[in-house]
Amino acid sequence: MKKAFIIFMAIIAALVLGYGIKYAVSPVPSQAVEHATNEHSIMAKGYIIRDEWAYYAERAGKLYKNVSVGDRVMKDALIYTIYDDSVDNNTIKELNTLNKKISLAREQAAQSMYGTSLISVESAIASRTSQIITAAKKNDVAKISQYKQDIISLRQTGSFEDAQAKLTELEQQKQSIDGSISDSRSERYAEISGVFTMYYDGFEGKLSRDAVSEYSVEQLEGLGKPTPNESVIDKVKEGDFICSLVNNHKWSLILITDEEEMSNYSTGDTVTLRFKNIADAEQKGTISYISTPEQNKDGKCFVLIDCSDYFEGAFSYRAVDVEIIFERYSGYKVPISAVHTTENGGHKVIGTKDNRQLDCDVDVLFTDTKEGYAIVESTDNAKYRVSSMDRIVIGER
Repeated sequence: MKKAFIIFMAIIAALVLGYGIKYAVSPVPSQAVEHATNEHSIMAKGYIIRDEWAYYAERAGKLYKNVSVGDRVMKDALIYTIYDDSVDNNTIKELNTLNKKISLAREQAAQSMYGTSLISVESAIASRTSQIITAAKKNDVAKISQYKQDIISLRQTGSFEDAQAKLTELEQQKQSIDGSISDSRSERYAEISGVFTMYYDGFEGKLSRDAVSEYSVEQLEGLGKPTPNESVIDKVKEGDFICSLVNNHKWSLILITDEEEMSNYSTGDTVTLRFKNIADAEQKGTISYISTPEQNKDGKCFVLIDCSDYFEGAFSYRAVDVEIIFERYSGYKVPISAVHTTENGGHKVIGTKDNRQLDCDVDVLFTDTKEGYAIVESTDNAKYRVSSMDRIVIGER
């Protein structure tokens, strides 16, 4: 009996030794931990639809813009003035300098309404010093001069008590000049609030999100290519484009894409847009309209996507080449054979760290059975995380 037991133990030892030698010679395969992102997307081309108001010269003459490109303009604000050629350039310069001084004086008068005791002399001087730096970057000589005068006044009196008197004086000076040239100029005020731009491409008013149900793929394909231009600077003829005001909180895209792919999605779905012709910039958007079969052509449909975040490219581009990203999975790429089912129905991968074997609980974010890989990420309550592993074991160990 004792001899049989010894023989049995010898056999077991031989098996263990054989397995160990086999494992040492041919260890279970593994691979380095690899972070990856998988996207489900389709390509599309189309146009940006802007909520904009275009302005054209109502008369010929000398153009003076009261705001700069990129400035946000409030509704009813003065945006530009056209003067007859007979008006002296020095008079125009003096009047526009007065307009800037009046704007600054109104700011001071508004502050004085709340009492200067709330504003220390030191903080007011510091504020004006900071504003001088900002004005210098914009090369705004009038504001620099006015801010310097404010600082001198503050150091002498320590208050804004003369702001209203200064405003009245400046307005009287302006009225005097206005009286002599009132019939020799025209002013335009903003119908909407928005960002001031001098870009135009001939598509102003051609596309409207409100008319999207009337469009077709064939019609959109026939629109052609926009021709970007900059408006005139100082002299205009009647009918010349001058500027546009663009709502920077509301814009849309109308994009032609694959009809079959879009059949899997609905209005209200949120997507990410990657602009291939604008340095791969990305924006979030919401699908608000998908064309009907009657509007489609040769397997192509069009989709309207609304965006609400500020995007500088929306003011300077019309035609766009876009990747519509419906889903994006970011995690760790592993072979499907490396993903195991746990006793509680979850999933795990086996990782190695400093020669230790560790079970990492994971969520399976994406599986590609054709290519044989999955993208996983550690569960919120995982004891060991995939990101801390050196390698992932492939298959059972």
